[in-house]
Amino acid sequence: MVIPFPGGRLIGVLMFLNLLAAHGIRFKPQAKGNRLWAGVGMIGLGVLTTWLVVASGSNADGLQSDSWISWNSLWLLFKLVLSAIWGFVVYETVQADTRESSEAASRALIPFWVKATGCTGFGLLLAWLWVYGNVLDDSSMRILWQLLKGTMAGVVLLIGCVMVFKKRAGVVLLHAGIGLMMFSELLVGLLAVEAQISLEEGEKTNFARDIRSAELAITETAEGDSETQVVVPDTRLSRGVGKEKIANELLPFDIEVIEYHKNARARPSTDETQIKATAGIGKTSALVPFETSTGVEMASKIDMPGAYVRLTKRGSGEEIGTYLVAVQLSEQDKTETIEVGDKKYDLSLRFRRDYKPYTVELKDVDGTNYLGTSMARNYSSDIRIVDESRGKDFEHHVWMNNPLRYAGETFYQSGYTQAGAKEYSTLQVVTNSGWMIPYVACMIVAVGMLFHFGVTLLRFLDRRNRETKTVTAAVVVDGAARWVPIVVVAFLALWIGSKAKPPVLKANAVDYAAVGHLPIVVDGRVKPLDTYARNMLRIISGGETFKLEYDDNGKTKTRTEPAIRWLMDVFARPAEAKRHKVVRIDNLEVLKALNLDARKGFRYSLSEIVDQPDEKDKPFRERRFVLLGQKTDEARKKGARNLTVEERKALEFERKFGLLESLMRFAESPNIDAESPLDRMQRSLGFHAALKNSKLPARFGRSRSLGLPDVGRGNGADRRSAGASVRREEHHHTARSSFEQWAVGAGRGRTIDAGSQVVGEPVSRRRKDRRERHQGVDSGRASSGQSRRGGVARNFEELRRGGNQGVQRRSCSVS
Repeated sequence: MVIPFPGGRLIGVLMFLNLLAAHGIRFKPQAKGNRLWAGVGMIGLGVLTTWLVVASGSNADGLQSDSWISWNSLWLLFKLVLSAIWGFVVYETVQADTRESSEAASRALIPFWVKATGCTGFGLLLAWLWVYGNVLDDSSMRILWQLLKGTMAGVVLLIGCVMVFKKRAGVVLLHAGIGLMMFSELLVGLLAVEAQISLEEGEKTNFARDIRSAELAITETAEGDSETQVVVPDTRLSRGVGKEKIANELLPFDIEVIEYHKNARARPSTDETQIKATAGIGKTSALVPFETSTGVEMASKIDMPGAYVRLTKRGSGEEIGTYLVAVQLSEQDKTETIEVGDKKYDLSLRFRRDYKPYTVELKDVDGTNYLGTSMARNYSSDIRIVDESRGKDFEHHVWMNNPLRYAGETFYQSGYTQAGAKEYSTLQVVTNSGWMIPYVACMIVAVGMLFHFGVTLLRFLDRRNRETKTVTAAVVVDGAARWVPIVVVAFLALWIGSKAKPPVLKANAVDYAAVGHLPIVVDGRVKPLDTYARNMLRIISGGETFKLEYDDNGKTKTRTEPAIRWLMDVFARPAEAKRHKVVRIDNLEVLKALNLDARKGFRYSLSEIVDQPDEKDKPFRERRFVLLGQKTDEARKKGARNLTVEERKALEFERKFGLLESLMRFAESPNIDAESPLDRMQRSLGFHAALKNSKLPARFGRSRSLGLPDVGRGNGADRRSAGASVRREEHHHTARSSFEQWAVGAGRGRTIDAGSQVVGEPVSRRRKDRRERHQGVDSGRASSGQSRRGGVARNFEELRRGGNQGVQRRSCSVS
């Protein structure tokens, strides 16, 4: 049984009606006669001012200028107005204190010292603005200009509301601002249009794409540059599955939709039971449906529809063929060509296009990211717009937070991609004539709240000032009782001081506090190494400290150590780090699969997890991790919304284990020698790329990398279009389980697939080379290749041996 639930628009309309009803009942005009009509007229003037401010943000006929006043002049005027307000307040404060007697001053609503303190603070702020307050950047000044215009409209409305509603004017005005916000959302939902323009440097186009919807396009190319297109929207395709045929007088054939999927990919297939197409690419490929995005995922996902369509000749009904069409294929410039008579038609399922009366040419594009990440720091594009219908031909520089507004549309810089020597820019094109409404509505609410707060505060102060002071009998307090709170507070202060005092270092001891102050770049932000250690330990262990076991005269004891100690052990002493009980596993089924017993705290060491022989003294991998890996594989196929608690916990443990393994490899130095510099350089680059692609658990927010700098890869080279990001997502979800690969690959050679931009020689061979080179030991170990995609899991044999054999590590001393 499906229970209907009202949509957002219906809920918004009901809330708006409720708001109007509440105002009609509770807030009635308190003025009469001429005052009432004058107030209504002032409110009407405020409404007109609001409309003019909103309309000033859109120019449907051409380029939208920033303002009629320069930013420098506006900033100067802003400081002058603030200075005038401050001077007026100071003058009134001094005059009021001079006029009032001492008795009247004591009964004042706001004491003189409060006024003086406020004036002093305001004056210091003004002094700082005049001395150090340089003009803001263009984006900030533009927002300031819009807010000032909204404030002006709010003040005019407030004057009218005061004349009509008196003391309740603030409440009425702020509710009017909220109603205006709700109207803005309705207007955006009904009329706003969003699309993208993706261009290579030097390329031009006359259409934008809406990646949230698709269309089936049939294109007939005529002589010259002209072409005729017939498009069928995705809503018609989804409704027409198995129903009536789609016909158009411009086409010599009819279209019948066999299958339609909102999110699907074309995959090569040799299974005849999966092949449903009789012509074109679909003869060797099958359509694989994927889970559709909900729109609320932390990672942005794009649905790419796919379908099977059957074409039949009009009149005779003769079948032309059944074709597989998918947005994925159109993003790769793969279309189906149909010949009917002497005409040729291109058939493709693509993102919906919005053709413009102008062309956009990308003249130049530039982009920089935050250090060690692919997060945008500054993207900018130089574009040229040629609009013959309006007689416009101009160039404009667009960069982040500084869009171009032209012909009622706004061009935002939203993306930058570099693939080899080619650079691409993505512009977000938004058609929204009411984009100024949120600015105006916010300032109307702010003006109303400020007025209402001021009236309420003055009313409270006046009531308190008129209250009769009550004289109560003095309470005799015993002398000893007075010392109790003093002693308690002093004891707490001493205890807090003892905890805050840095520990006394022993001779030759590591100063972990000093190490924790070393800077590290994570997600483009510089932060102390101690913060990074706390974050990593919180993910793996659920806390910011851990219990270190040590031997005390034959007895095993524990003491609490900071996260930075654990991280330094992971980097420099992996053998010791393996013994730290930091991996939290609180699911009994996962513990059973790992052959671990539940204990207090549910924290286990890497040694307990890895170094377990089964009853036949074989490595644990053959019995435990392969089975657990199969569970995680099945869990990934089910999708996040259909997982059981056990499956979620298994995936969580897999991510924790992978993160811990990544950290243990973080400090390894690449071993590049003169024997095979190219191979070892490739392995080094692959190692860094694998670490960079290592993801943290999704429950701690958006996926983020370890913050390593880009090594050997172009900025954004893995993203050409919306389809590229989806392909990466598929690649991640279809990868083999890390557990299964760890188990199967343990003790054997392993290479990384070149398709994932990581190339390396077998791990066992590298260990052999290192032992021969550094220790002079010929192990004679054979190796075999084990292909693997994505992931950074180490060979389990290395983990079981401590992870430090034949590995060069960076060392540093902290004085």
